[in-house]
Amino acid sequence: MAVTKALWSAAPGDIWAVTSAGRAYHLEGTTWVEVPTAESGAAGAIWGTATDDFWVVGAGGRIEHYTSAGFELVESPVTADLYAIAGVAADRIYAAGALGTIVYYDGDSWTAETADTTLEFRAVAWGDANTARLFTDGTGILKKLLP
Repeated sequence: MAVTKALWSAAPGDIWAVTSAGRAYHLEGTTWVEVPTAESGAAGAIWGTATDDFWVVGAGGRIEHYTSAGFELVESPVTADLYAIAGVAADRIYAAGALGTIVYYDGDSWTAETADTTLEFRAVAWGDANTARLFTDGTGILKKLLP
């Protein structure tokens, strides 16, 4: 397995990883098993609400949704690379990335939002159920209130 970029766990012993090569892996017992994504090499960050309901975002604005049926490519409103994703519920999710790119999921669809910056967002964290914070590579923080 290449260098791990992001880890996510829905339950004890249920761990997922995305790597620097843009691939997704699931820990099965003591072995990491690659799980083919809908768009090979596109994974960059991972977050979800359950073992059969999570999102992977990455290169070229790729957004993939994982369910018990596997990965499915979802229409993305952006083409910039996405480096981070986090939410507080299945209908309150932000993803962010290159050139100030921000997308928000409301439970039905992803929409692009304006950051008014070209900084690259590298992490998303929630302060409370209505406020997300997007972090750059050390030069800034953007506070986003839910739309």
